[in-house]
Amino acid sequence: MHDRDRPGTRWTSGRPVPGPHPSSGGVARSDPDGLDAAAAALDHIADDLADDTALVGPAAPVPGFAAGTAATAWEDAMARATREHAEHTASTASALRAAATSWRAADDDAATAFAGRAS
Repeated sequence: MHDRDRPGTRWTSGRPVPGPHPSSGGVARSDPDGLDAAAAALDHIADDLADDTALVGPAAPVPGFAAGTAATAWEDAMARATREHAEHTASTASALRAAATSWRAADDDAATAFAGRAS
């Protein structure tokens, strides 16, 4: 079972699924809070990955495994891959925040356009 499917993890916090809900003015508004929550979780993961980059480095030689130049190249590749994953995760979080902002702006525009037309 993946963490996102396991109750009580940060992926399934018990929050209601985002969706349309009535606002105080009677106009249905979409709730982009789920995007913001996902962005916050991704920021946490990106920070963890960035911290993990420092953990990838020289280790004691193990018999039967690469040593010297090959080991250094492997360690550099692992550190680079971890750093790239952290950057990609942070970029995804930023995109989710931008989507939430756009979503809210579209909701506001729709609410303005239909103001006074709600029955």
